[in-house]
Amino acid sequence: MAFVHAECDAQTSLLRITCSEITPKAEIAIDGVFKGECPLDVQVAPGSIALSAFNKVDETRIQYFNEEFRIGSGVAKKIEIDLGAPRFNPTVMKRATLALKQSIDAALPNAEPLPIAAAILPFGGDAAIWAPIVSIIKNDLEMGKQFRFAESGDAQSAADAKPDFAYWKNAGVRYVFTGAGELRPDGRIDMKIYIWDVAKGVSLGGRGSNALPVDSRLLAHRLANFIQEKATGKAGRFDRRIARVQLSPKRYTLLIEHIDGGDSQPAITSPKLLALPVWSPSGSHLVYVSFEQAMPAFYLQDMTSGKRAVSKYSDTLLAECATEILAASDESDESRTRWLNDNWSYQAPSRCAVSVFASMM
Repeated sequence: MAFVHAECDAQTSLLRITCSEITPKAEIAIDGVFKGECPLDVQVAPGSIALSAFNKVDETRIQYFNEEFRIGSGVAKKIEIDLGAPRFNPTVMKRATLALKQSIDAALPNAEPLPIAAAILPFGGDAAIWAPIVSIIKNDLEMGKQFRFAESGDAQSAADAKPDFAYWKNAGVRYVFTGAGELRPDGRIDMKIYIWDVAKGVSLGGRGSNALPVDSRLLAHRLANFIQEKATGKAGRFDRRIARVQLSPKRYTLLIEHIDGGDSQPAITSPKLLALPVWSPSGSHLVYVSFEQAMPAFYLQDMTSGKRAVSKYSDTLLAECATEILAASDESDESRTRWLNDNWSYQAPSRCAVSVFASMM
């Protein structure tokens, strides 16, 4: 490396700045003023110095270094700059923070001061078909803490027939749900559901959906979404999947399942630690850290095809998530399980969580 020749006198001091070979052209600033690219000799006035270095890695990541120190008169000081691992730039982090907040708002229940009273009347059609689906719908709505259900007793109603508003108003019920379910000749389940506003004495509309029997749970979750949005104005997310790592002797299994724990499927199994799973905003990909190789790495997995590879941002994520990785790998700490479920990023959003989210945007 060649340095600009510079000498210092009694009134000035000399800084000789070098950078690692990985970032040889980092931009150098003294007290916020650009001075040139590394390596650099620069004369400075004695006293307090604020030194910063910056390197643009790509369109989303930067490396930076900041140090403040004092320097005496007529002295020379050598500073070797290590910019460290690339970090996401402030613009990307700002977008990721907003996207993570939106994901948290959608995923976590936001209960009303008092749950809404509702009733589900016996559906028409084949009870062997509709009863299990209605049970899932009811469980979803109760799990979301938006509804509490009154007993329907012997009340009967055709699928789309107007319920007895006076009866249900006296019972303190705000919404009544009716519907029907049956198995079609082509083997698909056909479901219809209708929402009635008891206080206003009107219908809020209905929805018809069909699915193969193997997808009946997903069908139920999506009908629960429809009910919640119609009745409360808040979008339901009962059809979203969750990711969690199941521990067994010498085995870690990353499971993908519905929010109520149904239809659990393994995404990957490893004898080494799997932790910090985070869904992409679209729900199509999952990022998690794995110790399957000699060193930990963050993997990006396509949840449709199952294909996975080390994330191109793995070095950045390892630097940002060092504290969380250490906590997840501490087998003596019973609380380590918090890092094995995808809701770790929702509980206390950190720079690590935002960075993982940013890696998938």
